[in-house]
Amino acid sequence: MAEEFDAADDIAFDPRDIVLRIPGEHFFCESIDLPDELEEKDLETHLEDAMQELSPFPIEHLQWGFHVSMEHRKALLFGALSSKLRLLGWENLDIFRRVFPSFVSLLSEDFGQRYDSPTIVFLWHEYSLTAAVFDGKCPMPFQIHSQTLTEQEIEEGSVDVTRSKLLALFDLDQYEIDAQLIRTGQTIREKDSFRFEHLDEDFEETMDEVKVDADSLWRDDVRGIPFKQQERKRRKMGRLRWSALLGAMATCCLLLFLRVGMVFSGGIVEDKGKEKQRIKETIVADGDPTVELLNLKDVERRLQRSGKGGGIRPMRSLEYLIQFAATKADPNSPTGRNPTLWFTYARFPDPTLQKESEKEEKIREVVILRGTGEGIKVVNDFVDTLKAEGVTITKERKTEVSSDLSMKFELTLLLPADQDEETDDETIAQTDAEVTP
Repeated sequence: MAEEFDAADDIAFDPRDIVLRIPGEHFFCESIDLPDELEEKDLETHLEDAMQELSPFPIEHLQWGFHVSMEHRKALLFGALSSKLRLLGWENLDIFRRVFPSFVSLLSEDFGQRYDSPTIVFLWHEYSLTAAVFDGKCPMPFQIHSQTLTEQEIEEGSVDVTRSKLLALFDLDQYEIDAQLIRTGQTIREKDSFRFEHLDEDFEETMDEVKVDADSLWRDDVRGIPFKQQERKRRKMGRLRWSALLGAMATCCLLLFLRVGMVFSGGIVEDKGKEKQRIKETIVADGDPTVELLNLKDVERRLQRSGKGGGIRPMRSLEYLIQFAATKADPNSPTGRNPTLWFTYARFPDPTLQKESEKEEKIREVVILRGTGEGIKVVNDFVDTLKAEGVTITKERKTEVSSDLSMKFELTLLLPADQDEETDDETIAQTDAEVTP
């Protein structure tokens, strides 16, 4: 069974990301001519009727698909008995990203156009060998036959016996034989297409890649027309929902940035103005305008240094906190070290919304912080260091992640009033006294 990952093979196994390629010998293939009057909107119905006539089994017992060339009025039908596939282990085909016959990459027009005369081409896929016949006029093969390799061939890594058996099916006087044996490589899913790799017979290098539009490949999928119609509709709705979600998230982010900007700009100015006015009214009552002037300058400096009145400094606060997280040596890192603890979420509640009982803490920044550490010791050391540095932790929650033994945490913190520089009230008072007449 061919199971090919979309990109990196080291990701967790998920059948929804797997392109399944079933060996070609399990399929019977029939080429038919399309009526000149047949329109594309009636194509699926016409081919379903044709498959019902050609198949030795009822169509509801088949896994089948088709490939067409409307320009050349040709179609290739291929089908496999569902019960036989189940006995061989191919069950629950509906869960895979796509399900194709192993020879699907030979059906591409980009591949078939390279043959301008009748030619037999061989494709080696796992323990299966396929012979495809091109007439030199239509880029789509009009005959496909596949056989399983013999046990001896599998052990020796050769295909000579099976290749001879397949050649015996054709009148070799009428066809050229492509001397290059093609082996299937990875199937790589991209945004709007699939890329099929073709390797040389020694698996040493990629010979070429066949790129096919993802929508057109639904015809080659063997899971039947009703399923494919429903699945395409489901995936289209999923993409629309995802686009709507991204749009909503972008709108929310924009509104959030606008709100933050208003709070940072309008809130600071307003609170500074209120503080200045309060001190002004207090000092004017004492009747000394000179002291009033000096104290207003002092208030301006204190507000700027302490972050009071909405002056939250998120980046400076996060830089202050992350310096207490432990690191480990890493020769591949540009700095020579990597963090063992990192933040995943941070929120800074508006300090002007604190309760009356918290007024004395108003100049301290409140931070709700979430993150992950490489084990419980890393998180505990981080918490202990914060406490030793004067950070008050009002709420603490830790959760161990069993898969990699890491530790998630959530902390509600009160940062020190001054994290970079200290504000000495006595020094300020002394300076006022020295300059006051």
